[in-house]
Amino acid sequence: MEEKHGARKRRKTWRKLHIGFNPLSGGIVAASLTIERVGDRSAVAGLLRQLDGPVAKIIADRAYDGSPV
Repeated sequence: MEEKHGARKRRKTWRKLHIGFNPLSGGIVAASLTIERVGDRSAVAGLLRQLDGPVAKIIADRAYDGSPV
């Protein structure tokens, strides 16, 4: 592949897509694309700033656990 197209085989960095959605409507209400070095906990503040109203409940995996959240 590298010889044919002159590109590297693998990407050096990854991106993370953090999303917030409304489970009742199924719609996405917040989204953030970060580089891999940005911790999941630090992405929560940016997601919350995108919301118009209060949050009744947060459901997340263990990556978002921690004091800041």
